[in-house]
Parts: sequence; structure tokens; C-alpha cells
Amino acid sequence: MGRVQNPATYRFALDSPAHFIGVSRLRRTTLRREDRADRDSTTTAMLGKLLLTTAMVLAAIHGSSAQVCSADIVLTLDESSSIPRTQFILARDFMLDFIECAAFQDKDIRIGVILYNCVPRTYFDLGKYTRNSPFMRGAIDYMMKEGGVTRTGVAIRYMRVTSDFRDGVPGAAVILTDGQTSDDYAYEAGAARAAGVDLYAVGVGFQALVDQTALETITDYSDRVFDTTQACVVAQKIVDDLCG
Repeated sequence: MGRVQNPATYRFALDSPAHFIGVSRLRRTTLRREDRADRDSTTTAMLGKLLLTTAMVLAAIHGSSAQVCSADIVLTLDESSSIPRTQFILARDFMLDFIECAAFQDKDIRIGVILYNCVPRTYFDLGKYTRNSPFMRGAIDYMMKEGGVTRTGVAIRYMRVTSDFRDGVPGAAVILTDGQTSDDYAYEAGAARAAGVDLYAVGVGFQALVDQTALETITDYSDRVFDTTQACVVAQKIVDDLCG
């Protein structure tokens, strides 16, 4: 038979200081582990909230900067005698397509129109009509060609001086012409660019008669010269250049 432990001795073992010290140490160890687990859990939760808040702030900053894309664009159309009536209509259609381009959606874009021969005239000012409104479309669709001598340099100077470009907002002009002109267009184009107006050119007229060199001189960049079939290509290029 196995040895039976004396009950008194057993009680002594349970009531001994060594027993209580061991239990106390075990409890303290357990409590420390629980406290550490609680602290780790709290720290993880705080870090999660901090990361979420940071992500929300960055998203808000990105969203606010992404929606701030403003530009003022003046379409400057040659209506002189060197532009055949059929080509003038194509230029007018280009303008109608241009104001509807997807590149301008959700952006603050103002559009004005200048017509010119030997004397430029404002057809409608920047900001007079909301882009792609029925009023803007109606005004463009109603444009009539007058004829006369071509003075593109005078038109560019007129655009630079009279257009109501907003302070702090990028400005651009699209010059629609065949490049046939009798004045110092190169100087005036340089002055406009120096004043902060980005220039783009659209060749209007029969291709063999369009002076591509003159158009490149106006813009100072060959990749800013287009034809009347590329309305939305021009729009996207302007947005990329002016809005980044």
C-alpha cells in the first residue's frame, strides 16, 4: 500500500510561507502578462486609429488638390479671305467639339472667343457663358465669316491685352489659322508667351496651303500644332500642360 501522508503535515505544507510565496509569484506573473496584453491591445488600437486618421487626412488633401484645376482659354479664329468658307465651318465645328471634350469635365474652365481678319474683335468674353452651355453653343454656331486681310500678330496682341485672364489661373489661347499673315506674328506670339499665355495652333484651310512653320513659330512647340479633326486632343493637351 502507498504511504498515507499525515494530515497535519499536509495542512502545514499548504499553510507554509513557501506555498503562499509561490502562489503570489504565479498571480503576479499572470497579472503582469494580462496587463502587458491589455497595453499591447490598447497600443494596437491607437495605432490603427492614427493610421486611419492619417489616411483620411491625406485623402482629403489629395481630393481637394485634384479638384482644383482652373484655366482660361481663348479661341482665336482667323476669318480672313484666305480661309475658304468650308474650312471656316470646319473650324467652327472644331470649337463646338472642343467645348464638350471630356478632358474639361469637373474642371473650372472658362472659354472666350476672338474673331479676326485685319482687325480683331471679341466675339464673347471669358466667363460670359458657362462652358458647353446652350448659349455658348448657340453663339459659336451662329458665327459668320467676314473675310479681309489676315493679321495674326495683331490678333495675338489683342488677345493678350484685352482678355480677362484671372490672376493666378493658367491662361491659354488656341490660334486657328492657315498661318498666312502679313505682320510680325512671331514677335507678338513671343510677347504673349512671355506674359504667361500658353499658345496652341490649329491649322485651318487646305492642308497644302497651311504654313506649318508659321504655326510652330506661334506655339514654340511642334507638339502644340494640330488640325481641325483633333479638338479633344487639343483639349487634353491643354489640361495636361496647364493642370499637370
